[in-house]
Amino acid sequence: MDKKIYKVFDYLEWRGDLDFDASPFNEIDAAILCLLSYLDFTGLVPKEFSGETFDIKKIESLYFGRALPSDLRIIDLLRACAKTKRFSKILPYGHISKLDGEEEKQFCGITFVLPSKKKQACVVFRGTDVTLIGWKEDFNMMFTHPVPCQEESLAYLEKATAAMKFYDLYLAGHSKGGNAAIYASGLCSQKTFNRLKYIYTFDSPGFDRDLVDTSVFSRLSKKISSFVPKDSVIGMLMEVPTAYSVVDSDAFGLAQHDIFSWFLKGIAFQQKESLSNFSIGVKKTMTKWLELLDLSQRRDFVNSLFRILEECKIYEVRDFEKISFSTVVTAIKSFSDLDSTSKECVLKAIGLFFKAAHNREEIQLDDF
Repeated sequence: MDKKIYKVFDYLEWRGDLDFDASPFNEIDAAILCLLSYLDFTGLVPKEFSGETFDIKKIESLYFGRALPSDLRIIDLLRACAKTKRFSKILPYGHISKLDGEEEKQFCGITFVLPSKKKQACVVFRGTDVTLIGWKEDFNMMFTHPVPCQEESLAYLEKATAAMKFYDLYLAGHSKGGNAAIYASGLCSQKTFNRLKYIYTFDSPGFDRDLVDTSVFSRLSKKISSFVPKDSVIGMLMEVPTAYSVVDSDAFGLAQHDIFSWFLKGIAFQQKESLSNFSIGVKKTMTKWLELLDLSQRRDFVNSLFRILEECKIYEVRDFEKISFSTVVTAIKSFSDLDSTSKECVLKAIGLFFKAAHNREEIQLDDF
């Protein structure tokens, strides 16, 4: 029996010589395009959906000297894609990237035209990066609706669909990008929705049931596949209005948010029967917090949580390994403007982050 673990790079070696006419677009292709969306395409890809652009092979040759993504494996992925028949001739268009610290908005949309006789393209919304501050807009969804990236995604999808008149469209997003994909496809016009061939989301946060009427997403059920890793944290935030499949991974806790760690089986992700106890505990904890806090308290909780993380110089998941939990407790106690309920929730939230950044096998449901 084959015991080898297959991941994204193995897929490119195995499937890279087949074009999209020989082997149709699938969930692994969508995940790869989501990863490529984290690259800086500014100046290489037009903001519009027509005109001159460069294919993936040419972009790889031009990328030297540009700003590198926080995860250098994405550069390796670009190089690997450029060498394949399947991805090298993909043409990206409609690159829109917006970052506004004051509005706490981070949005990026890009559309990849597939080299296929069937005239197909995939719209991708970029998710958050590896930094915790980059995740703040995810947490803002707990108390406000819509957040800026959701509004941007809806406008982008309508514009892309109108511009790509003769194309069937796929839609995909990782992390917050997946939330944006669900939001945009759930609230777009029926004419736009009819143009969507399929939707893929990867470990994406959901929606607060008190802020969003999730019935508007009911039409998505036959057109969407959502995936979360077995130790999902981000994908357990709030209510996901669509069913999801659980994917196996060799990382643990928060690190499983990384698609590079996910296992493949053929042209699909290798699935598990259920979430881990750790992920179930995260979901249980998140649900309990939302029940305890009203919208105003949720806002205070989220703002205080990220103020404390910044105060402790925790900017990425790996930074949890550099400081002690007692240091964070001291920082929390110094925030006099927090009521006792919010302080308790902040303490438990950061404690959960600490646990999620270490070996999940040490974590039991009772810890929550």
